[in-house]
Parts: sequence; structure tokens; C-alpha cells
Amino acid sequence: ALLLATRRAAEADARVAVANGTLLVGALSGPPAATLELVGGGKLEIDGGTFAGIAVAAQGNLTWDAPAAPAAARAGRDGFIRGTGTLGSLAVTGGTAWPGSGPAIGTLAVAGPADFSGGTLRIDIAGTVPGMGYSRLTAGSLSLAGTLLDLRLAPGYAPEPGDTFTIVQVGAGPVAGTFRDLPEGATFARAGYRWAVSYRGGDGNDVVLRVVRQLEADLSAAISADPAAYRPGDLLALRLTMANAGPDAAASPRFYASVPPGTSFVRVDAPGHTCVTPPYFANSITCTGATLEPGASRQITLVVRVNPGSAGPVRATVAVASHTSDRHTVNDGAALA
Repeated sequence: ALLLATRRAAEADARVAVANGTLLVGALSGPPAATLELVGGGKLEIDGGTFAGIAVAAQGNLTWDAPAAPAAARAGRDGFIRGTGTLGSLAVTGGTAWPGSGPAIGTLAVAGPADFSGGTLRIDIAGTVPGMGYSRLTAGSLSLAGTLLDLRLAPGYAPEPGDTFTIVQVGAGPVAGTFRDLPEGATFARAGYRWAVSYRGGDGNDVVLRVVRQLEADLSAAISADPAAYRPGDLLALRLTMANAGPDAAASPRFYASVPPGTSFVRVDAPGHTCVTPPYFANSITCTGATLEPGASRQITLVVRVNPGSAGPVRATVAVASHTSDRHTVNDGAALA
């Protein structure tokens, strides 16, 4: 449900429960002693006003689009602070700060300190223009303590090596702390690319991401049959193997195979994989597993029965793929010799 409120005043503590709906407040006012708390989920959007108290997202999405409100915002464990407005301060203790409003990328401005104690900073990237192509946080000062960086690329967007993104622009003083497991100058794999992070970028104290390169995996496929000699009515185990020559891990690696002509599907033995098999997927089998590290391999088994009256050898194929770029596709498929 969508609820509209043109003006609201919070003179004392107030708790708002929107459940699965959205409450839009055109202008919110209140003194420094007032507390506004979003509980129970849903979305509370503040589009204007002079609220000077504390705004808490305990559960749900508190979107702050007010352009000049001095409020102090806090994100609890199950809360989101979103928006493209201006806050007086920001404290994230287990929740998420996510610049932008609705589907739009944007800049969330914090006039004073932005303090993260755990929690998450989510950044969406669809271009190189700050606040328009990628989401950005600006803050008077920044403190990071065990904070996760949730970095997401828009579908179809492919940054170039060397592209930089100032995801947090800091007004004064050095950044205190770092993202979790990402010290100064660290490189990390995320969203199909390898990135480098600096907390000394921009004018010396901004958080800047740089694209190092696109991630690359080199998958290969193999297939064998057990037993090597078989007759109509026999069970035949087709061993499907995937290997990754790297240099990077393969995300969401998948096996693709079909029930060979002249055989009937029996089962797939694929521990640790999620499989779609006949009859739900015609005569095709798709099995998706966990990330495959460089230098590693894994195997699944497709068991079929050779049909009565079937003549000639069983002809079976397998193909492999993943969400990680693979420029060497010549070895991504194999056929039973």
C-alpha cells in the first residue's frame, strides 16, 4: 500500500510501522529531542522538512530525500538508510547505508560524521559520473569498523580497467579504519572484476575504487563412460568433469548435458550442486555448483539406462560455463569418444 502525508510533526518520540507498504512524507519537522523510529519493515520516505531529531531505521527502508534536514540517522541491524538528501550525521550499527532512492542512483550527503560499526555500505555502479553513474556517500568525516562493502554492477555495464569511482568523499581528516578485510591498497574480486581500494584517494582522504581488470577463468570439460562396454538394458554412468585453469575463480559454474539418444534418464549424482533434470527440463540436465577456484576440478555423474533395442555406441556431450569471463571457449565442451 502507498500512503501519502504532506506534512508531519514529531514533537516527541514516535514509532512508525509501515509493514509491507510505503509511507511518503512531504515535509517532516521536529526538535532535536524527538526520535522517529521505523519498525516492522516497509518503506518510510521523507522528502523535505526541517526535522532535527534522531531518525532510526530499526527494520525497513528509511529513505531520506529531504535536502537540508539536520537529522541524525541510525541504521539498526535490519534497517536501511537510503536517500539522496542531506543528514546531519549517520551511524550504521549492523544495518546498511545505500545511497540512492528507489531504482535511481544518487548521492547521500552527511554534513557531519558517518560512523560505521559493522554494517554494510552498498554501492551501485552503472557509469563513471559520481551521483549519477554510481552511488556515492559524502561525509564530513568517516569511520569504518568491520564494515562490509556491497558492490554491485548494473546489468550490462562493463567498466574499463583504470576506471575510478570515488564512493565516499570525505570532508576533513583521514578515514578511520577500513572495510572488512580490505586494507589500504588491497585488491579484491567482486562483480566479475578485480578492484583496488584506497582510503587516501581524491584530495587525500576519499575512498576510491579502481578497476584493475576483468576476472578471467579458463574452464574445460571432459566426459567418460563406466562401464566402457555396455549392452541394451545396462546402467551407464557418464562422468562429467569440469576444471578451472584460472587465473581467477569461476563464479556459479554450471554443467550442461542431455540424455543421450537411445537411453533413458535414471538420476544425477551431484553432491553440492543444484540440478534441474528430466522431466522438469525435457531431456536436459543443468547442475550449478559453488565457486570453482583456479587449479581445482569437480565431477558429477549422469546415470542413464541403455534402451532395449538400442544399437551402436552412446553419443553423449557435456558443456561447462560460469558467470566469470572465459575467453578460451574451445575447451568448454566435450563428447564421449
